[in-house]
Amino acid sequence: MTSQTVAPPAMADFCVEYAANDVAWAEWIAWELERLGHSYRMELASRRDRAAYFQSMDEHLSRSRRLIVLVSTETARWFGSDFGRLNPASETPSLPVRNLVHVRVGDCEIPPALRGCVCIDVMHNDPEQSRRALELGIRAAMLLGDSTPRPIRKRPDFPGPVEASSGTAA
Repeated sequence: MTSQTVAPPAMADFCVEYAANDVAWAEWIAWELERLGHSYRMELASRRDRAAYFQSMDEHLSRSRRLIVLVSTETARWFGSDFGRLNPASETPSLPVRNLVHVRVGDCEIPPALRGCVCIDVMHNDPEQSRRALELGIRAAMLLGDSTPRPIRKRPDFPGPVEASSGTAA
């Protein structure tokens, strides 16, 4: 009898990127992703320097459809006053904002530069509220995902029910 190891999918739905102090949060989020039917990878964030960090974001996204970055007090401390540089639009043009999800797991502010992405706050909720917030945020991220806007060339008809007019004014 041979033993088999299960490899992560070639392209996961999500990559959960976390700091060393945030392992418990990363595992909780991964568990919830799996419960929701999504595949995932977990990656300890490379914090050698900022350039290496953004390069690792690109690498993680090349193996997953969306990247979840845990925003914690450790992350905020590492970025310091330069935290806004985590905005992928300015650092890594190949990283579409719509594929980046921030999950706040520490008692820190989400910088204005990050507010254009899907941001999920699980820090100040009870477990059930956090589970629900994560589920709704993940659904939002999936909706924002890989679709390209379809141009609408003419005004569409109203899709709701149309009541017959009685011909009298009310």
